[in-house]
Amino acid sequence: MTETPLAGDPFALEPTDAVVVAAHDGTTYVWRGGAANFPLYWTRDKDSILLSCELPVDSTRQLSVSGLLASVAAVSVANQNEPNLSIRTPLADWFRCRRGAITRLSARDGRQSENPVDFAAPKDVPLGHAQLVEALQSAATAFGRRQAGRPRALIELSGGIDSTIAAIGARRSGVDLVGVSESFPYYEFRFEDGIQQAVADSLEISRIRIDGTKQLVYAPSDWQPKLDEPAIGVLRLKRALAVALSR
Repeated sequence: MTETPLAGDPFALEPTDAVVVAAHDGTTYVWRGGAANFPLYWTRDKDSILLSCELPVDSTRQLSVSGLLASVAAVSVANQNEPNLSIRTPLADWFRCRRGAITRLSARDGRQSENPVDFAAPKDVPLGHAQLVEALQSAATAFGRRQAGRPRALIELSGGIDSTIAAIGARRSGVDLVGVSESFPYYEFRFEDGIQQAVADSLEISRIRIDGTKQLVYAPSDWQPKLDEPAIGVLRLKRALAVALSR
């Protein structure tokens, strides 16, 4: 068992998923999608590898100075809180499995290798401008066909290429769209609000703007503290979505 079979078929893995393979020789392979929306950590535990979606926090654990410094550096760069920048965590002897990579772990040696998942097969060639436009139009058309027959749909209008193409395809198939965007006034997110509104205006889609600073409140002080990277944000959007869909 090697990384080759896993890396050879990256499209079999959803971008938000992870696969863990325990080989007969004691090696553990962790295959993470590039958009995995949950953390995945590992440590050596006697004669085995221990994997977890959260870091343990108790009085017996020791913090890692280098891990804390790496975490501070990660939240200070433009792509704030980008966990792929470092495999170190704030907890001693605990490490992070990077996204979009295949990590080979051994109970004896720890991490033995880490190779990025290459989505470009050797036979693929870069697309020219005309081919790229054609590919995007084809993707929009294919998505629109799958949505045909729906009278109305809600779209998370981020301003990015994915949601924009999805919106174009659905609109072409006669679907009435309502856009919802979450806005934050800090880091790179402060530039997105205007882009989201410009996309909505261009596509003639109504847009509900949600203030993320009010939806993502700080945890109560009596909650158990965590050192984990952020995972999925569960927002209190029920009322906002109900209002949007009732219009």
